[in-house]
Amino acid sequence: MTTLNLLQSDIKVTSIKESEFPGMYAVELASGRSLYATQDGAYVFSGTLFKNVDGTIVNVTEEAQKKVASLKLSGLKEADMVIYPAAERKATITVFTDVDCGYCAKLHEDLPVLNAKGIEVRYLAFPRAGLESETYAKMVSVWCAPDRRKAMDDVINETPILKIDCDSPVADQFEFGQVLGVRGTPTIYLENGEMLGGYSAPERLVEKALAATAK
Repeated sequence: MTTLNLLQSDIKVTSIKESEFPGMYAVELASGRSLYATQDGAYVFSGTLFKNVDGTIVNVTEEAQKKVASLKLSGLKEADMVIYPAAERKATITVFTDVDCGYCAKLHEDLPVLNAKGIEVRYLAFPRAGLESETYAKMVSVWCAPDRRKAMDDVINETPILKIDCDSPVADQFEFGQVLGVRGTPTIYLENGEMLGGYSAPERLVEKALAATAK
């Protein structure tokens, strides 16, 4: 679409389809964001589309973004994650984490409570300081460790671990998080694609995670 290319030359469009707004098309980008455009592409706007459904306001844009995020996350390999399973799984949350993040450590302390309530926690790496940082090296060591959960526990508790290097998914996960729009940690995704930015108390997180599976 010429107008989009004029706005940003490297913009990547994954789909264009009719939106719920008559005469407008929803343009889905690789990042999961949505733009809206006229059929001829002459007019493009970036914003949030709301719809009145029987007196209830529905955020159409947010719902579309949740579907994209859920689809992208469901395509990831669990073998590339650090997973803390629940004995009786009722819901799953996917967390972009940073081992040097204070609120990530606080969330990590809540894992026994979350697991006991049936919430499985899947970690993806998001070293906020970038791929040249000491945090990145620590996270590579965690992902390369024979026992990832123990290595993660040790690093969070500031216990030294063996420095290891391997063909890890840490860099790919960091880039994937940026594509999704992750800017800080912890960033938590529910099964329905809803994103929770920052730390959430375990009671609220359990409630939100269970509710997301029912939708």
